[in-house]
Amino acid sequence: MLGKRDDMIVHEPEPYNAEPPRGALAEAPLTPVSTFYSRNHGPIQHIDADSWRLRVDGLVERPVELSLTDLRGSYREVTLVATLQCAGNRRQGLIEVRDIAGEHPWGPAATATAEWTGVRLVDVLAAVGVKAEATDVAFDAPDVSELAEPPQGYGASIPLFKARRGRVNRYRAADLILPGRRPARCGPV
Repeated sequence: MLGKRDDMIVHEPEPYNAEPPRGALAEAPLTPVSTFYSRNHGPIQHIDADSWRLRVDGLVERPVELSLTDLRGSYREVTLVATLQCAGNRRQGLIEVRDIAGEHPWGPAATATAEWTGVRLVDVLAAVGVKAEATDVAFDAPDVSELAEPPQGYGASIPLFKARRGRVNRYRAADLILPGRRPARCGPV
């Protein structure tokens, strides 16, 4: 399913939620696409890279809408290795102590290490000119949670001072701005 290993531990087939067997994480320093865990709260989005756009607006001097071609042509790409972990990793052990209603019993393998390539968020923010009164950077995703009443899209934010630092912005940009190479996760947001 979705290019994953046959021995994935599937917690839910739709939306697809699965982790590899624990030993699979030790097979290589970087987690192969087939072994990467999948955590989804709604249907997997199938995003067309040619029509996808990054909109940067709000408290900026120069609002802009950028295609992937624009991003790649206007900004330097950075590649780094980062480890991601599902917030529910090892939840099975917690459930053994006390039930957590409505949650899947994730084991210890909802962790993966991969190379991520993207443009630096700090460079995009510098190009649009963040206004002095701005305090945070917000991200909106195309994913929609049907669990919320009413259904709503996913989003997150980070303080502007973190977005301007080298450590966080690289991870955010690598994760959010360029399309992933994993069919069950990591497309542009």
